[in-house]
Amino acid sequence: MKLSITALLLATSAAIAAPAPSKRDGAFVLHGLRARISLDGTMSFSLLDTNGPAGETPVDCNLIWPANSAPDQNARCTGGEYLVQFPDGLTDIGKFTLALERVAGTPIGGRAYLDETDGKWNCVENPEEMVKKDCHYDGAYTIPL
Repeated sequence: MKLSITALLLATSAAIAAPAPSKRDGAFVLHGLRARISLDGTMSFSLLDTNGPAGETPVDCNLIWPANSAPDQNARCTGGEYLVQFPDGLTDIGKFTLALERVAGTPIGGRAYLDETDGKWNCVENPEEMVKKDCHYDGAYTIPL
């Protein structure tokens, strides 16, 4: 009996001492996400951070890089509050990982996985003269935080 009470007290104290997981609220919502490879590589989207310092004001994110190289690994959206990265590199705009991080206020980040075979990231090869590939996301891409 004493052993049962001792075990119960130890289990209770361990449960109380264990940190509770913090709940993350909000999301990054990307609108108008598109990428293109022509003479240069370009990517653009509007970012809505549902719990960000700008409130419900979208932030424009535009990247331009030479077509024969990779985008800047420390690119930032307008205002400099959001960092845009490609953790797996960007060799093909048809399939890549896009990482976004809020660096102002309370830092937090998330990732978007884009693949032209998933049905929402739509890419077209040679859609017009001088354009090698053009991709756009069908709808809004939500990254839960």
